[in-house]
Amino acid sequence: MKMVKTKENMVFVQGGINIYAKEYGDKHTTKRTPIVCLSGLVRTSSDFDSFARYLAEKEGFYVVALDYRGRGKSDFAKWKHYRAHYILNDIISVLNALHIDKALFVGTSFGGILSMALNTLMPNRVAGVVMNDIGPEFGTNGLDRIKAYVAQDHPQKSWEEAVLHMKGLFPNLRFKDDDGWMEMTKGTFKEGSDGYLHVQWDPEIAKTMGVRKSDPDLWGLYKSLKNKPVLAIRGGVSDVLTPETFDKMADVKPDLVRAEVEGVGHCPLFDEPAVVKKLEPFLKQF
Repeated sequence: MKMVKTKENMVFVQGGINIYAKEYGDKHTTKRTPIVCLSGLVRTSSDFDSFARYLAEKEGFYVVALDYRGRGKSDFAKWKHYRAHYILNDIISVLNALHIDKALFVGTSFGGILSMALNTLMPNRVAGVVMNDIGPEFGTNGLDRIKAYVAQDHPQKSWEEAVLHMKGLFPNLRFKDDDGWMEMTKGTFKEGSDGYLHVQWDPEIAKTMGVRKSDPDLWGLYKSLKNKPVLAIRGGVSDVLTPETFDKMADVKPDLVRAEVEGVGHCPLFDEPAVVKKLEPFLKQF
């Protein structure tokens, strides 16, 4: 297997914000549909590093993963500018800057919601969607848990302490080894000038999670995917995507491809056998 070519970019978007995007593979040599990976609410592009390398090296895709504003290597902004429509505009700006006319969108959690919204905004640019542990409805316990966690910094004294923190926070994640836990931890924290590790997101993001009169009809967004190939993945003990919503998604879209990972919570990691079994044939159409 050849070594994958990567490139890091900073894309200047409306409002004077720089958005970090990382490319895997060569878009000029592949004939396959580009893939754009969209992370969870306060996660970063690093969550997709192993997955993107697999897609580029083994499957021959050109892949892009990015950090939303206020996360990772992208610029921070005013909290009101963390709302979804700003992030959607940023994603479109990245697509334009990298000359991606059409893509398969892989969205984990919040990234899945963004993928549905992008399909509504620009259906001709969405070839299909992989939705990882997210649906048009959320488990209340999961949403409250995420909001409480996002609103805080969680400083840690060392990387070892930070790994233990992550293991305690996500007991239902299933990494193959300690290297996987460390990789996730380094995608969560960064070294601060005070000698502590601090989260890589702006805790002000939590302010965008309140109930608003203008919240979109997520089932309407989901139904917009009726003519698109969609793979939905669920962690078997997820408190975000409930079994009831997962089943209803299949009722609404009978051609939905589904994968469920037994014993895993929010979110699966794409390398589980149950996911790979459905993912590999799903990708062949792109």
